[in-house]
Amino acid sequence: MLSVSSSRSRNSAMRIVLLLVLSLLSREVVSAAEWFGYGGPGGNRVFRDATPPTKFDQAKDTRWVVPLPSWGHGSPLAVGGRVFVLCETGPDNLFPLLLCIDADSGKVLWQREIDHLPAITDDPARQEDLRRRVRAHFDRESELISAFVKEGGKSPQIDKAHEQEMRRLYDEMGLIRDKFRRGPYSKGFECMGEAFGTPVSDGNNVFVATYWGGFACFDFDGNRKWLAYSRGNRWTWCNPGRSPILYGNQLIYNGGGTVRALDKRTGKLLWKQEDPPNAYSIVTPAVITVGGKDVLLAAGPAAYLLPEGKPLKVEGWVSEGMQILVKHDEPDVAFFCGSGEHCGWINKGDTEIQPPAAFRFTLEGETLKGRVLWHGGDLGGRAAWGGTSPWMVYDQGRFYHVGGAIVEATTGKVLAGSFERFKNAVPPTRHMLAIAGGHVFGLLTAAKAGNDPKATLSVFTLDGQRVADNSLTRPPTTPQQKRMMNYVTGNEDWGGFSYGATFTFEKDRIYIRSMLHLICIGK
Repeated sequence: MLSVSSSRSRNSAMRIVLLLVLSLLSREVVSAAEWFGYGGPGGNRVFRDATPPTKFDQAKDTRWVVPLPSWGHGSPLAVGGRVFVLCETGPDNLFPLLLCIDADSGKVLWQREIDHLPAITDDPARQEDLRRRVRAHFDRESELISAFVKEGGKSPQIDKAHEQEMRRLYDEMGLIRDKFRRGPYSKGFECMGEAFGTPVSDGNNVFVATYWGGFACFDFDGNRKWLAYSRGNRWTWCNPGRSPILYGNQLIYNGGGTVRALDKRTGKLLWKQEDPPNAYSIVTPAVITVGGKDVLLAAGPAAYLLPEGKPLKVEGWVSEGMQILVKHDEPDVAFFCGSGEHCGWINKGDTEIQPPAAFRFTLEGETLKGRVLWHGGDLGGRAAWGGTSPWMVYDQGRFYHVGGAIVEATTGKVLAGSFERFKNAVPPTRHMLAIAGGHVFGLLTAAKAGNDPKATLSVFTLDGQRVADNSLTRPPTTPQQKRMMNYVTGNEDWGGFSYGATFTFEKDRIYIRSMLHLICIGK
């Protein structure tokens, strides 16, 4: 028979176990509500917990540099002491590569090829035949690119037999019938590839979506949890740049002219919707909350009621722009940037409602209605558009626009700086702004990205004062990378900084991606 004291001890132990279980469960619920991807935590490019250096010397303050096995534009993803980055196809990989790098040492912990063929056919012989034919296709493409370079830029003759085989192969693999997008076929700089989209994580797993329609989930140790395939319906010049996002247990991707939502736990396709006919923009989708209901804003412009993905009629909202930014403290308000150059605006923005624009949304039955709060015409027209690739970030009532001004988020009133040259209160950048450690960061590269050996990471205070212009120089190219460039570009130099001007933060470090390297700045 147990004594009273031992009974009490047992009850106390049970209570402790119960509390531990509840604690773990609550922790899981909290982490499940968070996601990390192209826009950092929550997708808004505001890194509240990061404290990166604002001034640095690349030679002295670089913690490590990792040469990447192939080229790429996509942003790195830093989470849980690891950095994930996607690389494009090359002479040694038929499919995009996902690399996992230790954040402290720069050691490559593992890499996985996102080969989606097992999700198309479970016949190993059939898979191998398709891989062989893909390699033959890439080899022939490489020959054509090399011929272009050797002939001094004279366009190569179209190989009709190769073109027909490529179409047959793509049909059998379920791929979008795209065009050549490398070397001269991409005009030398807008090479988009199949792996532009940034990986996304829930803090325990990392998820990837390739433009070829491959989807995969890995744990942080590199174990693949599932592989899936769901093709898009068309190729356009810019939409390979769209990144996947997480919404609850849904992995949502809008590449290839199609919105797809997969169960992040299993890879099962939950719903799928085609883009409207003129959905050309590079934009990554975002979620707003209207009247207690969540709505996905996507290319088109288009809107879908979540979680079921039901299409909504859209009124008043004229363009998805190049970037959708949700006002996180008023989630029925969203900002849209873009001059119309691959940004969705009719007549390149020369319309009644001009970029950038702020909208407040309401949901009436099955119709999403947008009301303009302010737009680029109110700010001065074309001078406020910020060039062909304007960018923005929002925090604490302020809207930071790459055109140079800080404006009040819901009225458009200019608070600091202006859209005139040399009066900037916001860092210059080609494609990206971010806030971390109470500062605004922007990375500026040349228009012909991939060829530019230098870049500048500028830092401003939140009230618009310039803090530093940190110079960056491309790291040296390895022999393996030179062989890759010869195969992919005909030996054109793509060793410079990424067209996407991509960087991210975690804790006190900055991770910057060039076309061929990942650079870590910090302690």
